[in-house]
Amino acid sequence: MLWNPQRRVAYLPELAQGYFREEAGFLLHDLEENRLEVVLIPAPEPMHRGHKIRAVQNSNPDWYRSLYWEKPRIYRYLSLPSLKRIAEGRDGNFNPRNWKYHLDTKYRDLIYERLTKGYTDERQGPIAPFAAVRRIFDLPFIDGELEGLEQLCLTTELPMEKRDRDRILY
Repeated sequence: MLWNPQRRVAYLPELAQGYFREEAGFLLHDLEENRLEVVLIPAPEPMHRGHKIRAVQNSNPDWYRSLYWEKPRIYRYLSLPSLKRIAEGRDGNFNPRNWKYHLDTKYRDLIYERLTKGYTDERQGPIAPFAAVRRIFDLPFIDGELEGLEQLCLTTELPMEKRDRDRILY
């Protein structure tokens, strides 16, 4: 399937739209819940009375930290509305004359990479790519992925039509 992150998620098949919106919702929640928080603690080797040092109590998600240091910088106050637009299906196409949807493009690209190549979560460890999404984009299966997808389709509780299940598998 031909699609690039400069196009809205609405141009994707419905099944892929759901995956993209769900992942955007996850990223939005992750970014809202985890922000950099620095506190002062007593110094381990005090040089004077009341000596304190800075320590990180809570940090930004890894995926956001890597995006933040890119040029141009990606700021939280712009990222939150962008992820919310994608999660709600209101994202827009990239237009060089209107930079409003520039971050939508960045986040659609990040979501595509996470869904098709997998990623490492700081709390859960490695997360495998979604075989169903790889299939939608006509990407080759990874070793053992097809058997796992067939098993998932047979045991899934999701209301999936037979034609959708067959479309994913074959």
